[in-house]
Amino acid sequence: MNGAYQTNIMIAIFDPYRLAVTGIASLGLWLGPWSGMTVLAADEQIQQLMRTVEQLVAQNKAMAERLTTIESKQAARAAAAPVAPVSQTAQLIARIEQLEAARAEHTALVDSMALEKVALERRIRELETARLVQQDEFALLNADRTRLERRVAELEAPLGGDKPMVAAKRAAKPELERRVAELEEINARQTRIITGLSDENARMMAYVQDIETSTPDRDTVANAELEQRVKDLETMQSARDDATRLIIQDAMTSVGSNINSAVALAGTLEVAAAWTEDFDGSSAGDVVLNTAELDFEIAINDWVLGNMVIQYDDGQDVSFISTGGFEESVDRINLDTAFVRLGDPQRFPPYLITGRMILPFGISTGNPVADVLNIEDPLTIAGFEQRQIAIGFGLAWPTPEPAPQQPVVIPPVRPQLIPSMWRKLLAALGTEPPKTPTAPPTPVLLPQQQPTWNLGLYSFNGDTFDQYQPGWRPDDQINATIGYRTGGHCGKPYEELTQWSFCPWTLDFDLDYNSSVFDSRFMRVGYRQWLGDIGYVPGMAASAKTTFGPISLIGEWNGALSSGTFQDDAGVNQRLKPSAWQFSLGYQLDWNPWVEAIGAQGTYLAMSYSESQDFQGVQRMFGDELTRVGNLPRRRFQIGAGEWFMDGVKLSVEFSRDWDYPKSAGGTGRAANGIFSSLTYVW
Repeated sequence: MNGAYQTNIMIAIFDPYRLAVTGIASLGLWLGPWSGMTVLAADEQIQQLMRTVEQLVAQNKAMAERLTTIESKQAARAAAAPVAPVSQTAQLIARIEQLEAARAEHTALVDSMALEKVALERRIRELETARLVQQDEFALLNADRTRLERRVAELEAPLGGDKPMVAAKRAAKPELERRVAELEEINARQTRIITGLSDENARMMAYVQDIETSTPDRDTVANAELEQRVKDLETMQSARDDATRLIIQDAMTSVGSNINSAVALAGTLEVAAAWTEDFDGSSAGDVVLNTAELDFEIAINDWVLGNMVIQYDDGQDVSFISTGGFEESVDRINLDTAFVRLGDPQRFPPYLITGRMILPFGISTGNPVADVLNIEDPLTIAGFEQRQIAIGFGLAWPTPEPAPQQPVVIPPVRPQLIPSMWRKLLAALGTEPPKTPTAPPTPVLLPQQQPTWNLGLYSFNGDTFDQYQPGWRPDDQINATIGYRTGGHCGKPYEELTQWSFCPWTLDFDLDYNSSVFDSRFMRVGYRQWLGDIGYVPGMAASAKTTFGPISLIGEWNGALSSGTFQDDAGVNQRLKPSAWQFSLGYQLDWNPWVEAIGAQGTYLAMSYSESQDFQGVQRMFGDELTRVGNLPRRRFQIGAGEWFMDGVKLSVEFSRDWDYPKSAGGTGRAANGIFSSLTYVW
């Protein structure tokens, strides 16, 4: 619209007067008495046009001032409006959205007014420029008129009569009339343009008046809404305080015990109380610090992961020799594991890992809570777990495709026993448990799919060495593993699964090889002085872990592939080919399909049975006395239950029965019972 007006104004103002001046100059030689009359008529029209333009300029300036005043008032009202704190209820959020929509509409209106104001100012500047040009043209026109009058006077003086001049005037009259008609047409066109501008200005002024009358009402409504919102916020101050505490608690839970953005701290404390029998018939009760460890996980970037576990050791696995030649049990703080992994198997198949670690041999990972549900370890872990300083290279494939996920609100698994008993006890005493605000379930993302296959090859520095070539040789001390994992949810959404659907299901199968099974944590202590004679004894481990809905099953076999031979301190030639197997069962109460690990929350039941072979032990001389070392039970049965009755706190109870090897194999042939309980705190 502005471009059209500008074009019309320039054509109407500049070209007509230039045409008029040109026409008058070309006809000046033939103008008689009509020439002065025609110029004067054009001058009057120009003066009238200038007056009309000046009126329009004055109206546009007044309109711009009114727009500026309106914007100032609106800015003052916006600055004076109170800013209410962000509401945390659905009702206030809805009101805030309505107010923000109204404010956005108001802002858009003000922006539109500002744009129109800029357009008006641009039009005013164009009119002022046109007026200046018009004044220049008018001055030129006056100069041409004066010159023409002077020229006409000069031409009339030498003439002797009027007849030739009258004839010339009559001959030029039609041309003059045509020129005058053109000037009148141009003037009429200019008048129409000016009339259109006047109508446009009138419409703009009416629009401004409408804005002036409607804006205060809108501001009044917005202020009333803001005042109501502030009142609602003030009445809900107590509820907001409780919500704030819950948010802080939830944030601390989700962030975890982070030291900084790169280092996360976790840990486990477990105190166990037990009554146990020995194979010699004696019994005793004891309270021990069963586990105390700090776990540091360091991730400076996405492709490097460091892990370090500091652990308390009660000295039962004797490793210090006194000056008198006796092995002493000493409490100490150990660096249990510390390793660095380069690579991320979730994003790229190959990775490199090095440091002190639990080698993949059997189901053990070194985590006392996650590996098994029982308080005591099955015989497979007790006899074959390996912790070594190693260098490993691994592959995990295929790399899972990162699938977009929607956050899911996972229903909590509730403890079934202890909280109910606690409430009943307090009710019997005439009191009530303290009330604490319950945080609403937080939406979380389900774990990403794991690679189906994994392969690893490790070289470790063990304690066993060949008596003819002492020292570490990477090609002799080897650990290798290959694993396969899969799972599914029976083609149904999680919401439709029940505990009797036995879905979702998972299967994790591993096959491991180790070139020196006597380097396990148990055997390298019990058979330390004979490791040079035993040499490298290779071994295999096969394990399968599976879940079917609320049920978890574990089957495992670890064993040597050849025998180790040596002579113990009693002079008996020993030929040992140690092995062990186990079967474990777990059941989760109050299960739901989103439970990731059986026994990691709520209440659970656990049962385990394990057997060993060639772990009857040998005789070792301590001073002048032979002592049986390197022995494990022949069989072990365990049954128990546990409950996470508070966040990170678990109470477990367990009954265990061990059977010793027969006397013919160097054992006692007896059985021993044990009752255990433990309180575990994990963070």
